[in-house]
Amino acid sequence: MRVPSPTRHLDSTRPLATQLSIGAARQGIPTSADMLLGYSSHHIFVGQRARCTVKDSTPRQLLMRSWRRQMLTRANPTQGADREGEDLSRERREKVQQTALFTSFWRDLDQRVSKFPICMDVPAVAILDEFLAPDVRAMLEASPNLATFVDILAVRTRFIDDLITSSPPQQLVLIGAGMDTRAYRLACPCTRIFEIDSTGSLEEKQRCLIDAGHSLTCGELIIVGEDVRDAARVEQALLSNGFQMGQATTWIFEGILEYLPQATHPALFAMAASMSSSSGSLLIAQVLEPEINDNFLVEHDRATLPYEALYFASTAEASVQSSGWGDTYIWRSEDLYTIYPNALGRTLPPGFTILTAKMIDAS
Repeated sequence: MRVPSPTRHLDSTRPLATQLSIGAARQGIPTSADMLLGYSSHHIFVGQRARCTVKDSTPRQLLMRSWRRQMLTRANPTQGADREGEDLSRERREKVQQTALFTSFWRDLDQRVSKFPICMDVPAVAILDEFLAPDVRAMLEASPNLATFVDILAVRTRFIDDLITSSPPQQLVLIGAGMDTRAYRLACPCTRIFEIDSTGSLEEKQRCLIDAGHSLTCGELIIVGEDVRDAARVEQALLSNGFQMGQATTWIFEGILEYLPQATHPALFAMAASMSSSSGSLLIAQVLEPEINDNFLVEHDRATLPYEALYFASTAEASVQSSGWGDTYIWRSEDLYTIYPNALGRTLPPGFTILTAKMIDAS
């Protein structure tokens, strides 16, 4: 039986931040009472089989070998002092790709261990069973910041989920999709989802989830293999794979900006703006500020999280605004505690922020 997802619309006459913080319950953002009952009604899992388009297909055995090399093994020690820069760049890319499994691990830990889980990512179990090596799991469990990482991922995931389901967009673009499973767990039957990342890793994730019995809950999933550091190539890849310029689109930069050089961010924000002429389009981006690196991460974490230089959310906000986005708001810990009360024991470190922006109709 198909269970429809209630559709809620954001009020275009009021600032986005006001709607979510003041009118939380009315706009579909769960209140503390909702949280005590678990995931809210608009996150019903729908067993709907929808069409999935996978681009640039590669034989499964070759993909699996490549995927396991990238995701389940740690980088080999450097052999010789004259190692080529290209090899170092490849090693760093593989480390960044591996962090996608980390986020699946932290989300899954919230739903299994937390007294009041707010992040339900059931498909993550299949991904971890298939791809997470025991030694990597042990490394993650050894972090002294494990509980805080779980809290960050739980709140971040739930906040973004609620923004999406409160007013499902016609198109959802996940930049650096990694192990994201929203196409298999959020009830958005009218939404076309574009996942952009390494082709091989996205294909293996998709096949793993289908083999485990998970079905798409969106209208269509389109997998696009492209280098997310190059905005021009990302734009062309989207247009070549069916992106519709006139449709309301939500752009998600979740856990990706900190792994990309800051110089690449303005072009990505501008690309999203130029492709989002429709009012109602949204941009959602996690921005980690320098305080995260200075006062939160320990050496154990820095060795496994290959962040680029971090910068302040206000700088990202200015870049987003200059790209054509409006109604920007930087969500900090105190804002998120209002929606997901600290009484439930969540801890969000200073420097963790989520930036939202809205496309304003020029007319």
